[in-house]
Amino acid sequence: MFLLAGSVLAQAPADPVIRVTVDLVQVDAVVTDAKGSHITDLKPEDFEILEDGKPQKITNFSWIDVTPPKIPVSAAGAPPARNLQQREVHRSIVLMIDDLGTPWEFLPGVMASAKKFVAEQMAPGDLVSVTASRGGMGFYQQFTSDKQQLYAAIDHIAHRPGFGQWVLDPPRGMPPLATDRGEPPLGYRDASNPPNPIGYLTWAIQGLRDVPGRKAVVLFSHGFFAPQSVVNLANRSGVVIYVLDPTGQDAAGRVIPADAPYRRLAEQTGGLWIKSLIGKELNADLSEVLEDMSGYYLIGYKPDRSDFELAHGTPVHHDIQVKVRRPGLVVRSRNGFMGVPDPRERPAPKTREDYLQQALFSPFAATGIRLRLDAVYGAGAPDPKKKKRLPVVRAMLSIEGGDLKFTDGPEGKKTLTLDALVGVFNQDGTPAGSADQRFTISADAAAAANLMKYGLHLSKDVNLPRPGPYLVRAAVREEAASAVGSAYSFVEAPDFDGSQIALSSIVLSTTGDENAKNRDYMGWGQFAAGTTVHFGAELFGVKNSKPPKKPDVEMQVLLFRDGDAVYKGDLIPLAPEEIAENLLAGRLNLAKEMPAGDYSMQLIAYDREASKKKQMATQWIDLTVVKP
Repeated sequence: MFLLAGSVLAQAPADPVIRVTVDLVQVDAVVTDAKGSHITDLKPEDFEILEDGKPQKITNFSWIDVTPPKIPVSAAGAPPARNLQQREVHRSIVLMIDDLGTPWEFLPGVMASAKKFVAEQMAPGDLVSVTASRGGMGFYQQFTSDKQQLYAAIDHIAHRPGFGQWVLDPPRGMPPLATDRGEPPLGYRDASNPPNPIGYLTWAIQGLRDVPGRKAVVLFSHGFFAPQSVVNLANRSGVVIYVLDPTGQDAAGRVIPADAPYRRLAEQTGGLWIKSLIGKELNADLSEVLEDMSGYYLIGYKPDRSDFELAHGTPVHHDIQVKVRRPGLVVRSRNGFMGVPDPRERPAPKTREDYLQQALFSPFAATGIRLRLDAVYGAGAPDPKKKKRLPVVRAMLSIEGGDLKFTDGPEGKKTLTLDALVGVFNQDGTPAGSADQRFTISADAAAAANLMKYGLHLSKDVNLPRPGPYLVRAAVREEAASAVGSAYSFVEAPDFDGSQIALSSIVLSTTGDENAKNRDYMGWGQFAAGTTVHFGAELFGVKNSKPPKKPDVEMQVLLFRDGDAVYKGDLIPLAPEEIAENLLAGRLNLAKEMPAGDYSMQLIAYDREASKKKQMATQWIDLTVVKP
């Protein structure tokens, strides 16, 4: 890992963003004992670092702890994770399944272990992506902290049509990779072999490049070929690669040679190559990978300027070796760096459409404008012919007031021009619908100051063609400052005409005299302690009982903070008129002494007349409690 910093012994930031510079080279190192346990109490004098065989003076040193927060527990399932802020990311992980180089009979076991990894070991603060070497993942390979979306992504690998067919083109929006001399380009193939699958590994590395936290690719493969340029890219980007071979040996039963490309890929980036087996052993090895990511030493030294000079027009690779002086310990680190600045950036956007499209398709949220996206869905009006209710998604955009830049307009007014683009995408990545609008705001000084203090809220509706999973992405751009923000959310709209109870998204509001004083400044999802939160959702699919028996529906509200249930409401029966109007509503009183912070509310509906497997529907929504 490489980071621009000063030349004195100092503590590194908790989540360094990695760069190659002429001022400082920083190497991440993991030290373990004979049992594989992390050693965390070492000092700079316990290490020796060599570049091209020459000892270097350590100028920067720290232990980076990447301990995740507590995993939330709920009897009726886990809440969908909120879009993480950059400061909240502890670990960023790509699970990449090599479905080109791994025999097909091993893939179901790999996917089972990947699901177990997500269910039991992924924690809040983890960003995870699932991809595959033969492509075709669509929006499923987007980074997310939503476990349900990751389960769907893993399932998608098994259910894609055309097994044995390949996607040759690199992923959309990926910057070019400068391959080394003699290496084939992305998508290369000859008449008898499948294509070089490095495109999606390269996408994963470049997507991880600018995010904080511990960054890693976990590659399940039995023979992945990765050229040296990919190793160099991973080392420049601070990405550790772990390779798990689920077959345990090669096809002929021979020992995997130490110079096998997929072993070198792990060992030269500071990761682990593990010869594993499907089942409990693979599950345990995945646990070892996550444990290995829990912390590392960041060791820095000032390089010689000549390290970045070209030799015959080509950058020079410099070997790095980290040694630990305490006996009985093992140290792992990446093998070196190329004497070249950061990889080429994407071309700078020029037009309004360029800005919005680049932000919309970025693997991570753009943060020039802090944007919150709440994608809620409900049932549209019945179709006149078929009487079917198709889902509608509403993208609710909340923009941080401090990021709004008003300019002086005519007659002493303040003006703001904001472009908003909402895109909804099908499972295969194709567009399902979009909404695009320019908002021009003209306000007096007092109103502009109020917006800059409390934020701006916009919403756009997009009709969906059918029930099912969708990716909703939003991007906003402020014209005067060319600042851009983006966010995304995964939704799975239920079948509102199905035979099972279903809920729309929850809508929260503050109404009534007790909340009048808060109405002007409370942002979407923000409520003052001591006030009342009114909630509502549409209810469909209640089983029709034969008279004189009436429908029997109950609801329950739970509130969670940091994974712990802080409130569990009683079961409340719904009145027949509420059921007839497809309405589920209630209120939640927030105590005056309630601590400020982020909470997750769960709303559960029970149809007692339905079969046990179809009795329950649940929805989650985030809310923030603020001081009055």
